[in-house]
Amino acid sequence: MTHLAKLTFKTVDRSTKRDPIIARRDKLVAGLKEQKLVHAAALNKQDHRVERHKWMTNDMGERVAGQNASRSVVRGSLHKTAAGMCSAVMGHV
Repeated sequence: MTHLAKLTFKTVDRSTKRDPIIARRDKLVAGLKEQKLVHAAALNKQDHRVERHKWMTNDMGERVAGQNASRSVVRGSLHKTAAGMCSAVMGHV
């Protein structure tokens, strides 16, 4: 316990604060880009896979970053309003 008594703590002031409005805008732009890819795949009558990264545990018990691509698959056809929205975003109205 004597080692703990020798420790000194100090506060850290982090200056890199992220603006929540910009974070929401970035999330919206990422969603629109994903819809654009879904729309392009639907026009080509292809499947669109969304790759998600998640933490997994390997055989040795270590946590490693892995990919799970099979979780979200969008099949060929889009809903009419989603296709119209994607077309409007891409400028094909």
